[in-house]
Amino acid sequence: MNNIAFSIFGFDIYWYGLIIMTGILVGIVISTKLSKKRGYSNEMILDFILLAVPLGVVGARLYYVVFSWSEFAGHPERIFTLQMQGLAIYGAVIGGLIAAWIMAKWRKMSFWDLLDCAAPSLILAQAMGRWGNFFNQELYGGVISSVSGQIGSQLALFPPAVNIHGEWHLALFLIESVWNLVVFGILLAYWHKKPNERGSVFWLYCGLYASVRAVLEGMRISEFSLMIFGVIRVSQVASVIIAIFAWIMFYRNHKRGGYTGPEVPDRYKIKPEPKDETAQEA
Repeated sequence: MNNIAFSIFGFDIYWYGLIIMTGILVGIVISTKLSKKRGYSNEMILDFILLAVPLGVVGARLYYVVFSWSEFAGHPERIFTLQMQGLAIYGAVIGGLIAAWIMAKWRKMSFWDLLDCAAPSLILAQAMGRWGNFFNQELYGGVISSVSGQIGSQLALFPPAVNIHGEWHLALFLIESVWNLVVFGILLAYWHKKPNERGSVFWLYCGLYASVRAVLEGMRISEFSLMIFGVIRVSQVASVIIAIFAWIMFYRNHKRGGYTGPEVPDRYKIKPEPKDETAQEA
């Protein structure tokens, strides 16, 4: 499968990067709409994105390199090459957390408002971004003997499967993409039900995502994953720990009615629309 979308002046644009950037743009639109429900203007999200995106990309790459070091040990120059693969969501979340902490301290605003506004957008971007794995032919499970409901020669739906070098494998990227869409719907529903419960949307995101990711990691085939005693993946252990911690924090935060914190700073308050003086005179 060709993982190059198109070329501009001899520079190849890969599906992986193109899909991720599209996910980020869609996420920005969603975040701006959600932030208004807590009284924030679009300026807040734009400021946060300018800080969170670069830190998120760096964090995602560093996390992937550290936990897939065997892939880079003999070719360290690949660390700075993103056209093939190599961004880990947990690293991106860590980068985003750092960005949220910096901005909350800098602008004297709520850390949890930032995370709640970002969580639904992030999971939607993840749902889209998993299709980058399809073009890279990665994030798949064991061999499947027979499939049906084929879409072309590369994808089947029953069960979800992807064709890798002539063999059908369980399409974990597709399963996770669909689950992420479900999580997106759950987060939006909870947001509308408890719009002022600071922090709960973020912990709900962590719990829902990490719980299923822990299962999928156990089914994944990858020669580069870092293992513990050759039995279990580090990323699977991390998912289990994150899931348990997130569910505990979600329960505690829900019981207390959300975190307290600073109100919306004046610079980020939604400005009232100017009155139409012409209409008043008439």
